[in-house]
Amino acid sequence: MVSNSFLRLGLTTRRVSMLLMAVVLMGLPLYALPQPAVEPAEQELSVEQILEKHYEAIGGAHHQSIESMKMTGTSVVMGMEAPYTRYTKRPNKMMLEIYVQGMTGVQAFDGETAWWYMPFMGHAAPELMPSDMAAGVIESSEFDGPLVDAAGKGHQIELLGIEAVRGRDAYKLQVTLATGGVQTHYCRYGDVLHHAGGIGRR
Repeated sequence: MVSNSFLRLGLTTRRVSMLLMAVVLMGLPLYALPQPAVEPAEQELSVEQILEKHYEAIGGAHHQSIESMKMTGTSVVMGMEAPYTRYTKRPNKMMLEIYVQGMTGVQAFDGETAWWYMPFMGHAAPELMPSDMAAGVIESSEFDGPLVDAAGKGHQIELLGIEAVRGRDAYKLQVTLATGGVQTHYCRYGDVLHHAGGIGRR
């Protein structure tokens, strides 16, 4: 149930749910790296080469020494903005704080249980997350993301082609997770390859 304050703002349950799901999906690791001058993307790169360049772009072996991360950002869905802070810790722990209209919501996975506390949806106390949303949260809690050691984790990755993302060419990858979930990831082309942030799940 959406709180009365949200209803007065014209924010329906559907709009709030879409915003929350967008933030959940953004929970997958994103890496902000320098933006070099780029040339058009080359289709000739294989999936293996793309993943190798992605790994190099996020720091390679040094990335494996990182035990925890904090990321801040803003999700915008249907004109509604929600700043967020995401904390992650190896191997698969995550907490996401979402700030909407002066209220703070929390989504978390402690390695075993996914739970949430959303006061703007009528929550009076933390609750276990519904299974459909929990699946996305659990999948996004993987510290390195599915593009690192994909084969070792049992994920399958297919290159779907090249698409423009925010004005730049990016490789479009379809990731079928070992859990059966399917995600779409975009990796920008350039001197280095890094995550472009476009993520979908079905």
